[in-house]
Amino acid sequence: MVNGETVVVCLLHPRGIEFKLADEPGIDAVGFHYNINENLQGTSGSQNNYDVHQKSVDGLWHHINRNIDVNPGDRVNYYLYISKNGFAHVVTGQHWTATVGCSSDNASGSSGSGSSSSGTSSFSSSQTFQEPTHVRAASGPGSLQPAPSSSGGLRLVFQDDFSNGLDLSKWKHEVSAFGGGNWEFQIYSPDRKNSFVRDGILHLKPTPTADTFGESFLHSGFLDVAEQWGICTKAEFFGCYRNSADAIIPPIMSAKLITQSHFAIKYGRVEVVAKMPVGDWIWPAIWLMPSDDHYGGWPRSGEIDIVETRCNRNYSDIGIKRMMSSLHWGTRWDQDRWQLTTAHRDLTEGSTWGDDFHTYTMDWDSTHIIISVDGQPVLTASTPSEGYYKKGGFNTGNIWATGGKDAPFDEHFYFQMNVAVGGTNGFFPDNIQNGGYQKPWTNTDAKASEHFWAAKNLWYPTWNGDGCAMKVKSVKIWQKE
Repeated sequence: MVNGETVVVCLLHPRGIEFKLADEPGIDAVGFHYNINENLQGTSGSQNNYDVHQKSVDGLWHHINRNIDVNPGDRVNYYLYISKNGFAHVVTGQHWTATVGCSSDNASGSSGSGSSSSGTSSFSSSQTFQEPTHVRAASGPGSLQPAPSSSGGLRLVFQDDFSNGLDLSKWKHEVSAFGGGNWEFQIYSPDRKNSFVRDGILHLKPTPTADTFGESFLHSGFLDVAEQWGICTKAEFFGCYRNSADAIIPPIMSAKLITQSHFAIKYGRVEVVAKMPVGDWIWPAIWLMPSDDHYGGWPRSGEIDIVETRCNRNYSDIGIKRMMSSLHWGTRWDQDRWQLTTAHRDLTEGSTWGDDFHTYTMDWDSTHIIISVDGQPVLTASTPSEGYYKKGGFNTGNIWATGGKDAPFDEHFYFQMNVAVGGTNGFFPDNIQNGGYQKPWTNTDAKASEHFWAAKNLWYPTWNGDGCAMKVKSVKIWQKE
C-alpha cells in the first residue's frame, strides 16, 4: 500500500503547474491526470494526462506543465495512478484550489478529500524533473489506496509462454459453429492453421472456410462439427450442425482457447502479453466467463472482458486504434447493463493495437475490478456500495441477493481468448463509414454472413498474412490467497 503521502501542487510563475509526490520502495511509475475548472468522473474525462517513469534525484516524482494556464482561484481536479510492485494503485476525487506558490492536498481540508470511482484513463507522454522540494504525510479518505489484489498474497496458478508449443494439457479448443451467440461468421475449429505457435508466439488466426472445404461447400454442403473434428463443444445456435439449405455455411474458420475444465479463479490477477490482429471485421477478445452460471444464464452470472477491439484500420474512430474493457451483468439477456461498466483507450492517430505487443492486466477482488494496459488503468469498476442490482436500477427481484455486494463477480471464472469475425449483435454498428466501402451487411440482415462473404474482394485484402492473427506471448494467472 502507498502510505498516504500527500501530493504537493504548485502554481508556477509566470505560467504552469507542478505536482510532487514522495517516492516509496516499489514505485516504478506515477501518472498525473487533471482538468482545470472541469469536473472528473472517477478516472474519466481528464484532458491532461502524463506519466512519469523515473523519479528525480531528490527522491520525488515530479510533473511540471508550463504550457497550461492556471490562475489563483482555479480549481484543479485530478486523480493519480501509481504502479507499485507490479500493481495499479488509483486515487480519485482529488482537487486543489490554486494559490500562489505550493500547497498540499490535506485530506482534512476541502482540497484533499476524495473517494474511489470507476471510469477510464489514458496516458500521453513521459517526463522527469529534478527540482528539490518537500512532501509531507497525510491520512484519511484522500490517501492513496491500493488496487485489487495488491494486498494479501497472490499465488501463481497458471502460466504459459508457449515455449513448448500449444500445450493441450492447459488449453481446450472451442469446437463449434455457434457464432458466439451473436451470429458471428466463424466456425471455431481445432485446425492448426487457425491456432499454432511460431517462434514462441501463439497465433489465433481466421481463415476462409473455402480454403479448407472449397467454395461449393459454403452453398451446397452440410457441416457436422463432431463428425469433422471428433467433438462439438457447444450446440446452441446450431453450433453442431449447419446446413447450407438453410443458410450459407459460416464462411470463416478461426480459433478459441479456454481454460474451462482445467481451472478457474475467484479473485486474483490475469496478465496477458498480446498483439491484436489487423483486418476488416475481425473481433478479438481476451476475457473471462463464469464456471457454473451460479446466478443463471448470461448475463446473470457476469462476464469480464479484459480487451476487445474492432480491427478495421478505418472505421470512423472506433476501429483498431481503440481497445475496450467491459463488465457484462444483468437480470436477463436484454437487460445487460454493460454500458455502466465499460471504458476504452484510444491510441494516437496512425497507431493501432496491432502494431506492438501490449500487456493487458486485470486485478480483481471483492472491492474492485481494475483492467489496465501497459500498467495504465482503463476500466476501474468499484463494487457498488449497495450491489449491482441497485446500480443497474432493476425492479424484478434481486437475483444476486444470496451473494456478496460484488455479485455476480463473486464466483469462479475461467479464462478464454478468441478471434471472431463479424456478427449481428451491434458490435460493428451500421451506418458507420468504413475505409473505402460500406459495411457489407446490416445487423438486421437475415443473410448477413452471405453478404459478408460476397464482399470478400473488399475486406480480404486487409487480412495480410499473419497480421490478421491475434498473437500472444504469454498468459499468467494468479489466485488471491
